[in-house]
Amino acid sequence: REWNLSSTNFASYNRFVITRSDHLYPCLHNISSFEPLGEKHVWIPSGSGFGGVTDRHLIVSKEDIYDALDIYPTLFRHPRYMNRTSWNPESLIKKIWELKHLQVHEFPRTFFTCAIASDSTRWKHARVPVPGYEGLYQKYTEEYNQTQQNCPPPKLSLR
Repeated sequence: REWNLSSTNFASYNRFVITRSDHLYPCLHNISSFEPLGEKHVWIPSGSGFGGVTDRHLIVSKEDIYDALDIYPTLFRHPRYMNRTSWNPESLIKKIWELKHLQVHEFPRTFFTCAIASDSTRWKHARVPVPGYEGLYQKYTEEYNQTQQNCPPPKLSLR
């Protein structure tokens, strides 16, 4: 689907979050604190780069959203990169963003990928339970551990 960022719907937004629906956010994900934004800056969570940049979450300005999402058309316009057999999604995104001069910034992870027992996947089956969430499992333990380090425990109110 093609987006028209000059339309009234998009004109009021200055940043976009492109993410997955299987993330759990146990603490605040304050996207308004990510600066600089615009002028070729993209923000991603730390970790899960696999030799490139994560394809699971990004924060980008309306000025740079097309460049950030225009991965495969850019690849097809540069056929010399299509002969490479060792691309994974993360390394491909990194290369395309380098071609577009997008500067990647990392922020501390405050969410992790999760699944239920019946979820199907090609890569990683979730087997470790998420404490406090019955029937929910950590898909990538390293993401869960980073989130635990970056999210303060909830404060209890004593009355």
